[in-house]
Amino acid sequence: MSDDPDENKIKKTLIAEIQSLRVELLQSSRTGMFQTILDNIPLRPAMEDPEGRYVFVTKALAAAIGMREEGFIEKTAVDGYGQERGA
Repeated sequence: MSDDPDENKIKKTLIAEIQSLRVELLQSSRTGMFQTILDNIPLRPAMEDPEGRYVFVTKALAAAIGMREEGFIEKTAVDGYGQERGA
């Protein structure tokens, strides 16, 4: 960051807003409309947070692994697929 206090304040404000929007996006990713759309495409998408934990999986992906979607949330690929496939 620069030495300009006003510029630093603006940057900190923007970073806080971006982080807030990220949280909103993660929360909205679990809403019904988004879930319905992704559950009805012929792919098996999933979303992970920066630490590699699932925040969203489709029913198709969960079914392919033999697990409910809720079973994936907050888990990593290793947790969901096992050490050999998830690593």
